[in-house]
Amino acid sequence: MSTAVPETPAPSVNPGETLRLAREAKGLSPASVAQSLNLSEFNVRLIEDGAFERLPGLTFARGYVRAYARLLGLDQNRVIVEFDQFTGTTAGAAAVKTLGKVKEPVRTSRSVMRMLTLLVFLLLGVGTFMWWQETQRLPVDIGGLSLDKVEVDSVDGTTEVHRFDAESLGEPVSEMAEAGNVDELADTASELETPQVAEQTPEASAELTSESLVATDTEQTVQTAAESASPTTAQSAPALLAAAEPASTEVSEEAATEPPVLAAGEGRVQIRFSGDCWTQVADAKGKVLVSTLKRQGEQLDVAGLAPLSLILGDASAATVSYNGNAVDLSGYSRGNVARLKVGE
Repeated sequence: MSTAVPETPAPSVNPGETLRLAREAKGLSPASVAQSLNLSEFNVRLIEDGAFERLPGLTFARGYVRAYARLLGLDQNRVIVEFDQFTGTTAGAAAVKTLGKVKEPVRTSRSVMRMLTLLVFLLLGVGTFMWWQETQRLPVDIGGLSLDKVEVDSVDGTTEVHRFDAESLGEPVSEMAEAGNVDELADTASELETPQVAEQTPEASAELTSESLVATDTEQTVQTAAESASPTTAQSAPALLAAAEPASTEVSEEAATEPPVLAAGEGRVQIRFSGDCWTQVADAKGKVLVSTLKRQGEQLDVAGLAPLSLILGDASAATVSYNGNAVDLSGYSRGNVARLKVGE
């Protein structure tokens, strides 16, 4: 009676040992292999020692082994089989299916965008044309309007309307005004009002006559007084001007010579401008005291908490002094723009 002897499986081969022997045969160092595979030298040592469980995962370890075998010129499939047997994995090579030619999808979106763009340009063109038509419309010709009637309020409260045509005036009012015939306009207006006065009652005519006489006498009196007073006024005006000029000159000189009173810690900046210059002055707390465009011939006198920060857009057109002392801008100018602090 025979007894069956169990078969012992063949021992698995460490793929890392195979790779190590091939590397040593080619005379490569672990450092050079690590550099070629973009791996750390420590990971290369783990692969050669067969410590695949210490790598990020069997999937990554499998890829590292395949790349290592490719670098050494070994049969990648044989080394991968050794790896599967050593690690106990059964992952096989995935079948690669060949795809046919992929047809490019129809780009309908491009056509839609072109149509929308064309529509937008069309609407813009129509809107621009309509706006141009609106601007080309002529304004109302006011000069062509003619005076065809005049409404006059009478003394008894009634309103009378007098109609006439342009021929009765002799010439248009606008032409008379342009020619400077103001007296003719006044005469025409008085002629238009004359029929109304003639149609009024005798009592109203008498009142109007008396009022006209009083107004005439008053005008003559005022005119006589004005004529008599005009020589005196003409003679006294130069004297008044002559007396006022020294006083104003003295006041302006005193105001110019008296410096402003400065508080503790404040400084005074004076700037004269020989050209246009953008100027900004700020105090020690960052508060902007002046920020404006100064013209040629102008001056600036400002006081604030020192140190004062200055920005001059055209340093060549500005002369600066601080507390009466001139400030040299040559060391602070860059591209004709000066930035400096005074009173530090």
